[in-house]
Amino acid sequence: MPDFDPNPELRAELNAALAVITPQIRGLQDIEKLPAPAAFRSFVDAQVVSHQKRQVLILAALASLDAVVTARAALDADGYPAVDKITMPQDLFRQLTGEMHDVAAAAALFVDATAATVTVSLGPTGEKP
Repeated sequence: MPDFDPNPELRAELNAALAVITPQIRGLQDIEKLPAPAAFRSFVDAQVVSHQKRQVLILAALASLDAVVTARAALDADGYPAVDKITMPQDLFRQLTGEMHDVAAAAALFVDATAATVTVSLGPTGEKP
């Protein structure tokens, strides 16, 4: 099966970042549990929230890469990029051909609305300085 990952380098970078931030979050959560003044715990809690936000964003980016891989694999299984010809019963094909002829005849009635003639009015001539 082909590798459908659109950006393996980014995936590796995100996984490495996740491997760093996850234990940092656990450590910050442990620090929060220490007996300390409320201001200290509040400060550490803000850091936990900030790091968790980053972790969620990393996970979302990885999930998006996974979704691209899944979609590309489904496209491949569907035969992409080829588009198969459509087999049609002969009577329907004749009807389609007649319709196409009628549309082509009607389309020939139309002309492009861009300027067919151009009128140019020149100002008075004069000497250049």
